[in-house]
Amino acid sequence: MYKAIQKIAALILSFSCLASFSFSQNYKSEFGFNSENDTYTLTKIDQYYTNGLFIQYRTALDAGKFKKKNIIKKLLEIEIAQQIFNPQSGGIPDPSFIDRPFAGYAFLGGNLSLFNQNESMLKLSLRLGTIGPNSGAEKFQTFYHKLFGFYEIMGWENQIGNEIAINSSIQYQKLLAETDNDRTADLSIEVLGNLGTTFTGAGLSFLFRAGRIEKLFNSTINSARVINNGENLVHLSEFYFYARPSIYFVGYDATIQGRMFADDAFTFDPNRVVFNQQIGVSLAKTRWTSDVSFNFKTKRNKEMVRPHKFGSIKIYYRFGG
Repeated sequence: MYKAIQKIAALILSFSCLASFSFSQNYKSEFGFNSENDTYTLTKIDQYYTNGLFIQYRTALDAGKFKKKNIIKKLLEIEIAQQIFNPQSGGIPDPSFIDRPFAGYAFLGGNLSLFNQNESMLKLSLRLGTIGPNSGAEKFQTFYHKLFGFYEIMGWENQIGNEIAINSSIQYQKLLAETDNDRTADLSIEVLGNLGTTFTGAGLSFLFRAGRIEKLFNSTINSARVINNGENLVHLSEFYFYARPSIYFVGYDATIQGRMFADDAFTFDPNRVVFNQQIGVSLAKTRWTSDVSFNFKTKRNKEMVRPHKFGSIKIYYRFGG
């Protein structure tokens, strides 16, 4: 009988250890993409911010020497991206229909995120690239439309011209409130500042999450489900809905106003205060993250015939230990 009890106890202990390991993960790096397009909202017109593609690699750095400063995680991210902007359609037969400039923006960027034990985050970004024909926006959109048999692209001869794009940003996030014990919902604030030859401005947003959520320094909302050591292990899965209303103050936007150091035709004065509402759902399971969201934006300049909306799809794969 005693030996039987020992065997049962050992079996229970084995299952307990297995269960404990199954509730956490430890992957150091992540690779994937973020695709943004207005067709994801089931519209059939390439309009305003019509397409964005971001290919991203991020890895967790050793944060050990920052422990005295309560920094528990450092993430380094490298991304290459292209964004495409149209007037009210990608097929403009006459310049009189241009209510927002044709513009392309492509860049190579680096981001460094520092996460604090109190669930605050500081993110620094630097992007080097180009606006204008050198961004490849016209070529990509023309190729895409021919490939899928969409309408003919017209009007890109009026696009914003070539200029080197040097842009930086700083973002700060802070947890404001959370539900007790189970942490099924929380609210945080985000402050953003942009400075560069393409985009300059400042923004404020509030982030609400509800569901099976991780702390902000381990969550998909910050692409932070990678770690460099065995501390602060990330749970096996995460699933939640989120909403992010924001206000942005525009100082300069070259995709609307034209180049900073040259003149362009068909440019406009931007609305200085704009609003955005993002709603989405995020799911993470072991190595994979998937995220789908919808963005609703007010007019970026008064000549635009209507506000804008677009969808975003993110897929990431984690690896390394």
